[in-house]
Amino acid sequence: MSVAMALPRQRSSKPLNGDSIMREAQVHLAAGRADKARSLAQMAVKRQPERSAAWHLLALACEALGDNSAALDAYQQAMSLAPDQPQIGIDLARLAMTLDLFAVAERLLLTCRQQAPGSIEIINSLALAQASQMNLAAAIATLTTALEAHPTEPVLWNTLGLILFSDGRMDEAATFLGEALRLNPGMGQARIALADALMFTAGFDQEKQCVALAEGERSIADTPPSLVATARVSQAKRLFVAGRLADGWQAYEARHDLTYEDATAFPLPYPQWQAGTSIEGRHLLLIGEQGLGDEILFAQTVPDVLAALGSKGRLTLALDPRLQSLAARSFPTAQIVPHTTGHANGRGLRGIETPFAKDEAPDLWAPLGTAMAVLRPDAESFGPAAPFLVPDPARVAHWRAWLATLGAGRKVGIIWKSLLVDLNRARYFAPLSAWAPVLTRPGVQFISLQYGRAEDDLRAIAQQMGAEVAVPPGLDLKDDLEGVAALCAALDLTIGPATATTNLAAASGAPVQIYMTPASWPLFGQDHYPSYPKAKVQLLERFGAWDEAMGAIAAGLG
Repeated sequence: MSVAMALPRQRSSKPLNGDSIMREAQVHLAAGRADKARSLAQMAVKRQPERSAAWHLLALACEALGDNSAALDAYQQAMSLAPDQPQIGIDLARLAMTLDLFAVAERLLLTCRQQAPGSIEIINSLALAQASQMNLAAAIATLTTALEAHPTEPVLWNTLGLILFSDGRMDEAATFLGEALRLNPGMGQARIALADALMFTAGFDQEKQCVALAEGERSIADTPPSLVATARVSQAKRLFVAGRLADGWQAYEARHDLTYEDATAFPLPYPQWQAGTSIEGRHLLLIGEQGLGDEILFAQTVPDVLAALGSKGRLTLALDPRLQSLAARSFPTAQIVPHTTGHANGRGLRGIETPFAKDEAPDLWAPLGTAMAVLRPDAESFGPAAPFLVPDPARVAHWRAWLATLGAGRKVGIIWKSLLVDLNRARYFAPLSAWAPVLTRPGVQFISLQYGRAEDDLRAIAQQMGAEVAVPPGLDLKDDLEGVAALCAALDLTIGPATATTNLAAASGAPVQIYMTPASWPLFGQDHYPSYPKAKVQLLERFGAWDEAMGAIAAGLG
């Protein structure tokens, strides 16, 4: 071996200049090494604090790492140094939308559009910012005007289709999404939404349902890998709508795929219960999943699970802490513990903190949806299901006494929206004005079950409809679920959309009428609620058909 070969290679002592640092940082950022990119961008900013490109790169790296506060500061610094560069404004607007600052994003993008009026990215982002503020008319106008000048831009057709979809205009949405796919067949989000739009308009027409399901299968086959799990979960819900429950539950397993945007990880150290595995005599841990309404809906299987475990088996049931005492009364042979919910690296986490003795640890665990897959494989498996939650008799008596002080007439509880009503959820909830036929019905005393900030809505009801809605004194309608269940049991009727409250009322056996929008998957292909046989269902023929639906509910009040 020569001396030259034996000596270690010496690194150059020449320091990197600003351009070299920037290029290296860009390479790291493009490769997903945002932490390294941020370190280099910080170095570049320190050397050349007057350089807007360095601040812009630092902002991008911080945003990629989820450090939104630092990203916001860096973007603003970059804009102050280069106010005439629209890409900085575009990226800052994207961050603003991530932070739900949609009005801020719109103002930024309007400025950017003046700087680069032909930018498709700016036009598309502007429409999304407008739509996110529920200003759908402005968003649609922005896109339709742009399409006159750019008729071959698939992203504009796609975004317009998605906004129309969010507005419940499914036939129009399908047209625009179809054109986006004609121009670019690889648009996975458009393919998934198109399949949904077709199912929403199919009703109980089996031939149309088959068309929607075929499009859903195509979405799974053709969509990019990052969207496959999303496509499978969407297809699962279409299968439920078509009444194909066994296939639906199988596809629904994709909700646990960590590429699915809403997936939750369960860091539990026990073997997972799989369908087909006997649980007789075992210690099973079931943990609530997804939102509170789904958790209540899926809890219908608990009595069946207890029967399957047998006298020698044991069930630990981990639920939302707000359900603890109600579940303990309803399932006295189960151990009820609270689950915990958190986030790490942008992913939802759910687990338990309750310790088990070494010889009492669960043999198996599963999310509650697994019990649905095992025990509800078809419509017949629901059977004449009985109420499965038992409200506190003393609190029921308390609320009956309070209701009696309101005078004569039927006592009807109402809830009109979920706590979260955004662009993707608004179509499922009747606007407050649509409630007028119900709330002006004579001989009925209405009681608010609306959780969250309801004061403005209650004032609007009084001023615009001349209706007074009583508010139950001292009851936290969001967190005191024992009290809500007891109040619903004391009422003559509860009316509302499918929310945690109406699920709670139905699960407790209280009289309830739930309005359901087209292709609601929890109906599992039926025109009634198989999970809650006593609940009345008012089905909308199409999204937006509120006058017919609320008129029918009002007529039913007598």
